[in-house]
Amino acid sequence: MIILELTEKQLDELYDEMLSNTSSLARKKCLIIYLRAKGYSRCEIADIARVDEDTVTNHVKIFADSGLQGLLKANYYKPKSQLEPYVEQLKKLFEKNPPHTVNHAIELIFEQTGVRLKHSACQAFLKKMGMKCRRCGLVPGKANDDKEQQKAQQEFHDRYQKCQSVADKAKELGIELLYLPAYSPNLNLIERLWRFVKKQVLYSIHYDKFEKFKNSIDTCIAELSTRFKANMQTLMTMKFQLFSEKAENLTV
Repeated sequence: MIILELTEKQLDELYDEMLSNTSSLARKKCLIIYLRAKGYSRCEIADIARVDEDTVTNHVKIFADSGLQGLLKANYYKPKSQLEPYVEQLKKLFEKNPPHTVNHAIELIFEQTGVRLKHSACQAFLKKMGMKCRRCGLVPGKANDDKEQQKAQQEFHDRYQKCQSVADKAKELGIELLYLPAYSPNLNLIERLWRFVKKQVLYSIHYDKFEKFKNSIDTCIAELSTRFKANMQTLMTMKFQLFSEKAENLTV
């Protein structure tokens, strides 16, 4: 093991750091070097400082090579993110087209870098980049009073969904009409589709010209059978969860 021959001044500096340094790890390092300079063996130092003998050897080597400043320097292992080289690139991308959700951000990062993050890791990465979650909302349209809304809803149901001419034509063509319950747009497949298109086209995206907005909708619809095929297979399905009309009694 390396033999340390220190002057009284160096010993005083070590002793001062051992007593006054705010870091407990730094104080322990100074204690190890101080004891070694006083002639203690590696085994004795490890027993006094309650560390591994290899740790004693490493600290003595660092002190011999770099002195007190090198010993006190925190050389902790800090793993670097695989995305570090792409931070500026991703910042520019997200400033132009902010991701709709964390899952959307995961896909965008994977497309740009080939690195697929887990949900929690992606959240931490976005936060590190200075991004925050924002709830998107629509600008409210002209509000009508309750009577006007009820009248409009009644006219809609009477004219388009339950008018006799439609029922007669459906019977003639052998079509069974299934009326959806009120306030259940999720059961209407076209409503699901419009919601998906709106999410892809509108969320967190600004269009300065109407043509860009229109082209974005056309592109999204054109890619439903290719790019969004997997989404459509799970979204556009008639498999609904049904509930019995008789509610079961639950005891707490």
